[in-house]
Amino acid sequence: MQRIEGEVARLFPLARLARLDFDATRKRGSAATILRAFRGGETDFLLGTQMVTKGFDFPMVTLVGIIVADLQLYLPDFRAAERTFQLLTQVAGRAGRGERAGEVILQTYDPDHPALRCAAAQDFEAFYEHEAEERRELRYPPFGHLVEIEIRGSKLERVLRESEKLRDSLAKLARGSDVELLGPAPKPIARIQGAERWHILIRSGSRKALHGFLQKALPAVRERRSSGIRVTVDVDPRQVL
Repeated sequence: MQRIEGEVARLFPLARLARLDFDATRKRGSAATILRAFRGGETDFLLGTQMVTKGFDFPMVTLVGIIVADLQLYLPDFRAAERTFQLLTQVAGRAGRGERAGEVILQTYDPDHPALRCAAAQDFEAFYEHEAEERRELRYPPFGHLVEIEIRGSKLERVLRESEKLRDSLAKLARGSDVELLGPAPKPIARIQGAERWHILIRSGSRKALHGFLQKALPAVRERRSSGIRVTVDVDPRQVL
């Protein structure tokens, strides 16, 4: 954010700039002060993170620029395209809310990606059709059901060992059922606050089959819990990061 602020200041030396991000809003009431100044015309550029997208109504805003619009697009999460489309359409909605027409500029390394093309065209139906086709083929929600089992601990070797043991136990229980196991694999954000994080995904086209499998699998999950190892089960996870 500081780099972007410096570049804008260089290109528009007379412009009045403000930032709306975590660092700029640490002080209580600072966010309201920044927004009030921008709404009152005391600021020309408002630079921010996703905080800027949260439903603000600025009738005088006629231009919105989104830097690296595809930042979330290639995260290994089946909802990555959905979140990207949602964020871009939400940000784009900040422009042209008054009497004057608005313009939105997206900066991206992949302008042909369906999520970006549909967001640029505000084509919700086309995005749904493309996303639904991919998820249906891969049996991801809402055309399938998902459970994530996360294994975490301070020692990578032990986390990996316990993950593989759990995977072997689950594989035996899954034989002949409408259940598919994916992993174990390190989570996309593999280490948080000193803890190593691995996960196993369980996927099925039938919620009944998945719940039946979980009933049989829970003893195996509990068996892997021990001192230094934490195992959690998330049914219908909102994300797998």
